[in-house]
Amino acid sequence: MKSFLLLLDGPTGAGKTTSSEIVHTKFPGTALIGMDRIKWSVSSFKRDDRNNEKINVIVLEMARAFLGQGYNVIVEQGFREGWAQQYQQLGRELTVKTITVQLQVPRAVLLQRIAKRNRQPHPSDKPRVPQSRVLRNIRKQLNKPAIESVKIDSSSWGPDKVADEIVTLIRSRKRF
Repeated sequence: MKSFLLLLDGPTGAGKTTSSEIVHTKFPGTALIGMDRIKWSVSSFKRDDRNNEKINVIVLEMARAFLGQGYNVIVEQGFREGWAQQYQQLGRELTVKTITVQLQVPRAVLLQRIAKRNRQPHPSDKPRVPQSRVLRNIRKQLNKPAIESVKIDSSSWGPDKVADEIVTLIRSRKRF
């Protein structure tokens, strides 16, 4: 299969990370990147708009480099306004199949998932994101302008079903 670029968007708790990790295992030669993965690699990263913009530029350039070398790329993150379009433009520029998927979940379900997640031990030494920031991020994601994408309601699907749907989109002949 020729290289593809998968953009997986959605609010905190929608299932982006888990679903992208499942899809990642199904396609050898695929890079899985995203803002959180890169932010966590920067010591004392300060979460603010300016630094988030810098990290987005780095992730975009990583996607360009991987695609330029013939790798598939999965970018999982909550895209801010205009960011997804930058990646979609990259896909057009490099003539790779680009699939943009937005995971959608009602706010109440997101809050339940996040509460459940916060009761479980954290797998890294990174501090948990404060509840106020989580709520702000959910509000921003739910209120941002629509992007050209396939919408998947992951509120009643498990991550395996979401991943299967995404794999079907990748293997189809259509561009999304």
